[in-house]
Amino acid sequence: MNISFIMSLANKSNDEIKKIAAENGISLNLDEVSFLRTVIQQASMDWLIFGIPEYVLVELEKKLGSKKVQKLLQFLQ
Repeated sequence: MNISFIMSLANKSNDEIKKIAAENGISLNLDEVSFLRTVIQQASMDWLIFGIPEYVLVELEKKLGSKKVQKLLQFLQ
């Protein structure tokens, strides 16, 4: 997982995040981008070592759906 890339997303505009996602086959609306920002702000080096915590994955699936989460995780690896 590329933690530095994930952290760099926090500094990008909503439109930039939507564009990056779209280029990788992930369609996001503004609510989803805002939600991802909150998740990104929680990210830590622990995620690199232990993986994304299960409770975060559950919340992502609730908000984005399993297909988008799968694509997002594939993109981030």
